[in-house]
Amino acid sequence: MNGPGGYFGCNLDALEDCLQLPGWGGAASVTPEWEHSGPSRAALDAEPVDPAEPERGSVLRVIDEILDRDNVNVLLR
Repeated sequence: MNGPGGYFGCNLDALEDCLQLPGWGGAASVTPEWEHSGPSRAALDAEPVDPAEPERGSVLRVIDEILDRDNVNVLLR
C-alpha cells in the first residue's frame, strides 16, 4: 500500500499497521484506491492465508475483514 508518507509494506500486518497510523483509516475519512482490483482480488481470493490451515480462508477475505473492521471504504478500479 502506498500513501501519504510513502510505502507501507507488503503483508496483512503492514495493512493493519498503516490503517492505524494518523491520517489513515476510517476515522481520517480517507478512501484508498485499489488499482486493477478485479484481477488482483480474484488472485487474492484464490490464495489461502495459510496453506496449512485452509479453513482460515483466503487472503482477500482477511483483507476485506480488516477494511470492514476499520471502517475503510475502498474505491475499486
